[in-house]
Amino acid sequence: MSLYQKIKSAITVRQVGEMYGMEPDRHGMVCCPFHSDSDPSMKLNDTYYYCFGCGANGDAIDLTAKLFDLNPRQAAEKLIHDFGLDPDKPPANAIALPPPKRGLTDEQWADIAYCLRVLTDYLDLLLLHWLFANYYAAWRTLEKLYGDGRVRAIGVSNFEPDRLLDLIAYNKIVPAVDQIETNLYCQRGAERVWMDKKQVAHMAYAPLGQSNRNEMFQEPAVLALARKYGKTPAQILLRFLTQNGIAVIPRGTRPEHIRENFVLFDFTLTLDEMAQLAALDRKEPLIGRPEAPELVEFSLTWKKQP
Repeated sequence: MSLYQKIKSAITVRQVGEMYGMEPDRHGMVCCPFHSDSDPSMKLNDTYYYCFGCGANGDAIDLTAKLFDLNPRQAAEKLIHDFGLDPDKPPANAIALPPPKRGLTDEQWADIAYCLRVLTDYLDLLLLHWLFANYYAAWRTLEKLYGDGRVRAIGVSNFEPDRLLDLIAYNKIVPAVDQIETNLYCQRGAERVWMDKKQVAHMAYAPLGQSNRNEMFQEPAVLALARKYGKTPAQILLRFLTQNGIAVIPRGTRPEHIRENFVLFDFTLTLDEMAQLAALDRKEPLIGRPEAPELVEFSLTWKKQP
């Protein structure tokens, strides 16, 4: 039993609420501390809470983390201290945690368990990477994981607007994210229109262009802005995307580059500067071409890694 499981089997969500000043009525309802709430809108169950007003939800550790602005590990340590638990001993009066709802194959559950083992009892975001093979069945597996509380959000990657709309139309859950190749030379304006229409967040992979990064870094407009703001060309390119409301996930291996990637919000590009960079759009992806038959054929050779 993991540390998190021990805590959740020893402490109910209602006990957490009572410990930290909430006053549940006999039905377990309290005023939500996470939004302006004049009437009780949050239900404290034994194993989870849910607010009918703002949608806040989670388990005992999540509630503690949100109340005190902690990460899950810090929240777990606080609960151990405040409730006087011994993390090295099984709880004396453990509550029965509900078993996961079945439906996936043993092999699929083993894969999921392997992924979760390195983090905690859930993942924040799980993406369907390519729309190959029976991706409808794959998406419905993600929907099941979301419904079981094993992931907080599910999304897709490399879905063009036609496939994104088709997936939304014939399934239950709208993807939270579409992660597609997006950068200075491939800005995805047309795709963004449909993402916004369906309230799907736009996330950029290869935001610095990968093999084309040196060419992007040498664009005169990028170099001029880097000099003006005292930033690197990479920071200019990333700021251009984030200022357009695009989440970016630049690859970084050197600590100094990783730190630079976070220092993007102490300056703002002007409308004219944004327009200069927008004019450099070539409207062609370099990597993410799910419609390419060569890539589809290559996908048939992909094998599950041990």
